[in-house]
Amino acid sequence: MTAETLMRRTGAAAVLLSLVGAVAWWFTGDGLVARWLGPALERAPGLLALHASLDPAVRDLAYFQAVAMPAGLRFLAGLAAVGAVLAWSPYPARLQALWRESDPPRVLAATRIVVFLAVAAYTDPAEIARFAALPPGLEMAPPGLSWLPLPGPVLAQILAWLTIGAALAAAVGIRPRLAAWLCVAAGVVSLGVPQFFGKINHYHHLLWFASVLAAGPSWQVWSVQRAEGRGRVLPWIWLLIGLIYFFPGFWKWVVAGPSWLDGSALATMLHAQWYRIDAVVGVRFDSGWLAAASGTAVLVFELGFVIALAWRRARGLFVLGALAFHGLTFLVAGISFWSLAVCLVAFAPAHWMGDGGRAATAVAAGGLSDRVGHFLVGAALVTGFAGIDTWPIAVYPTFAGLPDTVYPTVLLETDRGERIDPYRSPGLAESFGQSRIMGLVNQVLQDAERGPAVVRALAAHEPRLARADSVTVLQVHLDIRPEHRRIIREIPVMRLATHTP
Repeated sequence: MTAETLMRRTGAAAVLLSLVGAVAWWFTGDGLVARWLGPALERAPGLLALHASLDPAVRDLAYFQAVAMPAGLRFLAGLAAVGAVLAWSPYPARLQALWRESDPPRVLAATRIVVFLAVAAYTDPAEIARFAALPPGLEMAPPGLSWLPLPGPVLAQILAWLTIGAALAAAVGIRPRLAAWLCVAAGVVSLGVPQFFGKINHYHHLLWFASVLAAGPSWQVWSVQRAEGRGRVLPWIWLLIGLIYFFPGFWKWVVAGPSWLDGSALATMLHAQWYRIDAVVGVRFDSGWLAAASGTAVLVFELGFVIALAWRRARGLFVLGALAFHGLTFLVAGISFWSLAVCLVAFAPAHWMGDGGRAATAVAAGGLSDRVGHFLVGAALVTGFAGIDTWPIAVYPTFAGLPDTVYPTVLLETDRGERIDPYRSPGLAESFGQSRIMGLVNQVLQDAERGPAVVRALAAHEPRLARADSVTVLQVHLDIRPEHRRIIREIPVMRLATHTP
């Protein structure tokens, strides 16, 4: 069975499943939601309970049923649309055609150099060792990895330096095949250490791309030593990048699709981010026609990138769109995703690198790069549609929350009367990273047993906490609109000692 036939049959099955699912959901959805949430939202999953707490007088079971019903139908409609594209459009044939030609060798070499240098740049041995030395009570393993023991700080730092050394060797082509696989193996462990604390940060793609490059003919040019290989590399990297963009767009559509089209969901995301980074708002992408146009553009870009891969001109336009997307998210929201943006070099036209559209490497189906590519794409599809966020395979951040003007956060009030916003503490941001601070602090709300360990770990990097004997954890609800920013309510959650008794 060819890949095209498999895609078309899978697409037809997805359409049929969606039709049956839509009918079943229409008649049973309310009951399923009620059974899942139960009679009291206190038994709901953490994020829903937190969302309900923002307006407890309104956000009861009926509210969530009203939200879930159209979301379920949008999920099934999205699945049907994906299936229809696979089953009846030219897309599968055009996509399969990408694997019939060889990779331009200089474009492939440039991609190899950029990816492995990015792995080396992203690996910080001191940071990895610092996380490995944190108390075990702070560990919160990514889904499915609770069985995995973490290396100690010394071993973690050794593996981090090994990752860097192997990445540099793979980039320039010194014992390239061995160096590339050593980089991937050591990188999965060393770069995975921080993922066990606070939250999962998303740099998985660097190891995905490194794996495909390690398995393919990536050292034909611009390499100290050559390493033979067969199969194609660049189309797998293209497809993985497309899926990285696709699933955030898919879940935005499912959770709050119309709110992205009118800009209100984008406004909520921007308001929360502006609060976290204490930004001074310039251009107002959060209101009026600009918000609606921007929200719609985000959906079109994220959903359309993977489709555009199959057409050369459309692919070029969406790559330019990706560069604009990453530039704007950094300028407007302070979100840097440079580690993916630099990998867009994989789409560079061959003539830019002097390849002239010709490739030196013979095409050979069934190479190791194809087997690795099949595995990674399959894993990305499963985690994407299931919404699984783990390591080293994950759905990327979706920013798919419902639009809201109220934002939940945490303040720490010391016994000296000082109030500390963990997200805005320079010491904590430098030591843990702002996004990971969010995850660590939220653990205090979700698991009271973790509270003392979290506070003591934070106190080691925040002088105001270190000077205090105890701290009160406050759950705070903010109106985060820039022109209305204020505390609506605050709830004392617990009082904790900042030092070990």
